[in-house]
Amino acid sequence: MNKGLGKIKKKHIFLALLAVIVLGGLAKDYSAWVGTTHIAFLNYQAITLA
Repeated sequence: MNKGLGKIKKKHIFLALLAVIVLGGLAKDYSAWVGTTHIAFLNYQAITLA
């Protein structure tokens, strides 16, 4: 019975570690692709931007 518990614990640790890796990757991708807003100056004359 103790062997079964060890197998379950290893499975839970593996799944938790996998979830942390996936969530970390998603957070990094979000900050790189969606989190930043780039604002460009459109239809301005050069003297206005100076």
